Amino acid sequence: FKWKFKTFSGNTFIGSVSLSRYSQGNKNYTQAIIRDISANKELEQKYRLAQKMEAIGTLAGGIAHDFNNILAGLLGFNEMALRYAPEKSKLENFLLGSLKSIDRAKELVDQILTFSRHTEQEKRPVKIATVIAEALKLLRATIPSTIALRSELNSDSSVFADPTQLHQIIMNLCTNAFHALEGNVGSIAVNLRDITLTAETGVPETGIPPGNYVQLTVQDNGIGMDNETLHKVFEPYFTTKATGKGTGLGLAVVHGIITSHHGHISVTSAPDEGTTFTIILPITEADDASEVPVAQSRNLRGAGQHILFVDDEETIINLANEALTAYGYTVSVYTAPEDALEAFRKAPESFDLLITDMTMPNMTGHELTVQIRSIKPDIPVIMSSGYSEDISRSQLLDDGVNEFLLKPVRIETLLTTIQAIFTDHN
Repeated sequence: FKWKFKTFSGNTFIGSVSLSRYSQGNKNYTQAIIRDISANKELEQKYRLAQKMEAIGTLAGGIAHDFNNILAGLLGFNEMALRYAPEKSKLENFLLGSLKSIDRAKELVDQILTFSRHTEQEKRPVKIATVIAEALKLLRATIPSTIALRSELNSDSSVFADPTQLHQIIMNLCTNAFHALEGNVGSIAVNLRDITLTAETGVPETGIPPGNYVQLTVQDNGIGMDNETLHKVFEPYFTTKATGKGTGLGLAVVHGIITSHHGHISVTSAPDEGTTFTIILPITEADDASEVPVAQSRNLRGAGQHILFVDDEETIINLANEALTAYGYTVSVYTAPEDALEAFRKAPESFDLLITDMTMPNMTGHELTVQIRSIKPDIPVIMSSGYSEDISRSQLLDDGVNEFLLKPVRIETLLTTIQAIFTDHN
């Protein structure tokens, strides 16, 4: 049987106990052999977690295509609505805010896929106060109103970071703070300020060099932690939550993100006195690159070129028809690739460009391209998809596809790509 043991030094371990009886002389004895199996239990836990992560990765890939198709419609129609919104109006502000939310949704899908594939995300200059404010809006809608959520964001500085990972940090720390507030009563305080670390004021053991930093603190007045828990809080797979409530990965992931951004995270806590997490990240002097661009029709208009647009999502072809026509192109849209191929066969010389989705019923975008290129070899092709795990962009380009776009695609990006292809083709 298995049992939890405590050593004289206070450490605990899981042991496998084997009992046996033997006789020596006129006396009977019971022998107990205790073997430390803590490492084996940890390996089993890691294996189960790896299986869960593999399942999550498979699920993420499965939903990414459909979810990104939905976002493509939202993004495109939102951008089209912006063309008719009066400049500096409330409507324009609302639509720009909606665009930022759509971008965040796209980035969250990318983050899930990245986590399952263990690949790097793109870092760029971003105002951390903006990311925190957006995360807190989402948190306010998800935690009980009996919990006070306060913030003082006294910094306008930018950090060189992946904004989605910053968003993940805030959500994770604030969710942990919420779970620490037993009875759903208490407060969470999120504060941000600029600080300057010098050789005298810095903390030597952190390895953080002197310089200008932003300091983020997340504080709760919950149950707190004892010293033993405090020392293990950033260890992978360590959790104080009940089974099914957490994997023990959250704070380990946060620690990894902060480290990869050349920052530092620390924690102070005591039982019944709450917990405070403190993060410092280096300030960058580069400008925030997350502003929402709006297409300028005077620069990106077509000259009546005929585009064959194929996608099995009706929302997307309706958007393409509306947007491309508005910017001076002639468009023929189809949800069935077989119908698009038939139309092309009837008048191949009338078409100047093929834009096709990669994954469609009955015929893939690649198969459609091969069929159309057999009729008109020099027609340029743009291929798109909602999920690129099984699609190599470089391979598609080697196969003669002129450009590959991952949905959701901004109208400005699509128009710029089309314009560049026609310029090169001519």
